[in-house]
Amino acid sequence: MSEYDFDVLYLGSGHGAFDGAGPLAASGKKVGVIESDMIGGTCPNYGCNAKITLDTPVVLQRMAERMQGIVSGSITINWSELVAHNKQ
Repeated sequence: MSEYDFDVLYLGSGHGAFDGAGPLAASGKKVGVIESDMIGGTCPNYGCNAKITLDTPVVLQRMAERMQGIVSGSITINWSELVAHNKQ
């Protein structure tokens, strides 16, 4: 059996790590967090709305692709409009 230094290791210090690391550590688990940028993740440091605005059209497009035969038509992203909307 392999031996590790941590019971749980979070990649990134966003919401998942923030909400999970404390209770896990309090229950006696050895918890580690690896973060390559500022602690807290995207939302507190760069803004959730900008990220969500850019991510959501791609998520919708991928969902439609996975549901071919159930959802008809295709979703195309107008990147210049998306970027302009994101800057508002």
